[in-house]
Amino acid sequence: MFTGMHEKPHDEQIADLIQLAQMHIANGRGAEALGFLRFASQEQPELQQNPSFLALRAVSKAFDGKLETALKDLSSPILEEFNETKIWKAYVLAGLGDWAQATETLPSDLSILDNYTPEILNRLSLVLAEIALRDGNIEMAQELFKLVERDKAEDDLNKAIDAQLQYLKGEAARQQGKAEETIKLWEPLTSGVDDLYRVKTGLSLTRLLIQDKKLNPKQAIDRLERLRYAWRGDELEAQVNYWLGRTYFEAGETIKGLKILRDAIPIAAGTPLAPRVAQDMTQLYTNYFTGPGLAKENPMDAMALYEEFRELLPAGDPGNQVMKALAERLVDADMLARAAGLLQYQIDHRLKGDEAARTSVRLAAIYLLDKNPDKALRALEKSVSVLRSLRRRLLRMNVSGRLNCCAPVRYRKENALIRRSACWRR
Repeated sequence: MFTGMHEKPHDEQIADLIQLAQMHIANGRGAEALGFLRFASQEQPELQQNPSFLALRAVSKAFDGKLETALKDLSSPILEEFNETKIWKAYVLAGLGDWAQATETLPSDLSILDNYTPEILNRLSLVLAEIALRDGNIEMAQELFKLVERDKAEDDLNKAIDAQLQYLKGEAARQQGKAEETIKLWEPLTSGVDDLYRVKTGLSLTRLLIQDKKLNPKQAIDRLERLRYAWRGDELEAQVNYWLGRTYFEAGETIKGLKILRDAIPIAAGTPLAPRVAQDMTQLYTNYFTGPGLAKENPMDAMALYEEFRELLPAGDPGNQVMKALAERLVDADMLARAAGLLQYQIDHRLKGDEAARTSVRLAAIYLLDKNPDKALRALEKSVSVLRSLRRRLLRMNVSGRLNCCAPVRYRKENALIRRSACWRR
């Protein structure tokens, strides 16, 4: 085609460049196609307002991994009316990790795919199938599988495409509750040559086997540890770390689990997984201290966990409950000074009103147990001071006289609590 191109009229030269770009993209070569399109647009800038040219450039960018600029081209008003634009826009959004918007964008009519070459069809259809599966649309996904497999007998799929196909077929079977079929499809991929789907399948299969109680936490950890460094640098690595961290936590290795979860956050930055990891870490941390299992934990380990992951301490009452539970565990272990330090911090920085008064009383009791009467007295004085302040505030609230008459009764009750608490014992 290059032969004699320079002898042709300018318009024919531009047409030849675009045809060369089409030939390259038909064979899945996005970078080469972009080169010809860029040269054509430099020679004839008005091409950028041509829908066919813009669509071809967007597809070339998508296949070359330039997803942000591909999305910009596909969002052009001159392409809005074409159903095909929505298909490619869904493909690009999925590549950017925005599966929710990809699902909303993907049209139900995919008949245009029949006109594509296998090199385009395979890559596009499998991403669309994953979008459908994430939305629970198994029927659409299976129709797309048929398109990919249609020419398989004449032209064997390459290993990466075949691995992706088998993985997604396994996911479709899993969603249908066909566990044995899923395992049969996924098991060979866990030792396959395609690194991406070896890791993705290994993670998915491990989660399935845990769910079906075919693996205990230790066996699951062994599997996930082998995947931990097999794929690096994107959300998949973060997902492996996320599930490995959770599994360590469930196996009782709490500190190690939280450390691995913490490692997953920067890797997952900018993805929907990042806030999920952070939220789960806070919840696991809170449950560890407020659940019944704390009584069985080594108090030194519990204190070490509290200090190392203190940034996970939730605000408000949940955080106060964590500190209170840990303090009581330390009291049970005769670590009275550490328990007192926790409660003193709460009184000074977190608690107000009745809670500050009650906690001061408990702190005084701990100081007495630790044979420190001076500090116990100061803690009681703090409690009395707080209650007096509350009483004065209540007396100033003249709401139909009712609160004024109730305030002294409440104050007497609090004083009774203080008198009783001075004799608290473990």
